[in-house]
Amino acid sequence: MNDLDDNGVDADPSSTWILLQIGDSAFPTGGFSHSFGFESATKHGFVTDFSAFRVFVLSCLQNAASFSLPFVNESHKECHNEERIIELDGIIQAYLSNHVANRASIRQGVSLLGTACKTFENEEMKSMEIKLENKHLHGHFAVMFGFICGLLKLSLIKTQQLFLFSTLRTVIASAVRLGNVGPLQAQSFQFKMQKKAEEIRKKFENVTVEEATITAPVADFLQGAHDNLFSKLFYS
Repeated sequence: MNDLDDNGVDADPSSTWILLQIGDSAFPTGGFSHSFGFESATKHGFVTDFSAFRVFVLSCLQNAASFSLPFVNESHKECHNEERIIELDGIIQAYLSNHVANRASIRQGVSLLGTACKTFENEEMKSMEIKLENKHLHGHFAVMFGFICGLLKLSLIKTQQLFLFSTLRTVIASAVRLGNVGPLQAQSFQFKMQKKAEEIRKKFENVTVEEATITAPVADFLQGAHDNLFSKLFYS
């Protein structure tokens, strides 16, 4: 789907404003209480220098694209189909055997849905929130993300980019808060990583839910070891 019309103008300028609002760090989804396993990776000695940090960030992006993006895509496509959204939520619950990643996914998804309901006042979002309150679904982040962006009429490409951007920003922000990199160095690094993130998005943009898989297992393992830390700043 192309976001530009024949004259090279954004076909739907209002969607850009929505994208900027959701992507803003002030939009409370609980993402900044998670590190995608980066805290565990540093304290277990797997990330000891900047080169290893880059590898870890790439691993997180690749896992987000290969495993989570298929659920974002399908829930975006089926955003008006409540039964399918609930089904997708059940599938990802079964797939996410990593208890730390599972817990983080639910916390962020529930927070995202609650924030979206209060912000956008959409009836289909509110209906899904009622389903969540009645324990008809878990509320996993990737499914809620695609569902909400679909209802807000963000294009699939913008939705995919926003999802991977949130992953990239969260891991880098956790490194800043842990003191591994400085704020200016982090921004420079994030800018340089955007091209790679887009390459990863394109590689996995058409992967189906049935093909969803973890492609960087070490990063997933390290996130699962987060609960073993004696002291921790992040929830995951």
